[in-house]
Amino acid sequence: MITIKFKLDKGKADKKGNCPIFLQAYFNCQRFKQSSGEKCQPNEWNEKHGRFRSSYDECEEANRSLGLLEERCRKVYREYMDQRIIPSQAQMKSSLTPKSDERQPKQQYLLVPMFEQFCDSLALSDRKSNTVRTYRTTLFRLREYEAHGRCLFADK
Repeated sequence: MITIKFKLDKGKADKKGNCPIFLQAYFNCQRFKQSSGEKCQPNEWNEKHGRFRSSYDECEEANRSLGLLEERCRKVYREYMDQRIIPSQAQMKSSLTPKSDERQPKQQYLLVPMFEQFCDSLALSDRKSNTVRTYRTTLFRLREYEAHGRCLFADK
């Protein structure tokens, strides 16, 4: 059986007075503590329910985030117990912390094809000819740079 609570740590308040929210899980006579990544003022936290008060600006989204973290923690514990393994604190922490390759990478796009599309759309618009020529020169320089085996990426 696992018991999960969220606690406000007033001892770790930042300069603005925001305190971090920690997940505390109790299982098999062990206590596991991990940061939820959320912060708030002490008056915006409901100690009894372990959730944000409605006076907190982003309470719905933050409470949903805490709910998802709680659900994920219960799922990880259940998976260990299904395998008849009593998890340690380190195992729980490593299972709840996303690995670097699991994190969602930003989608990147090659810059030159994007810039080509932009220049083509400029040719159809009512831009001055010198503006279009400047962009075409930039495109030429980018292609030269790319020809040397370097790729340029852009976030959309």
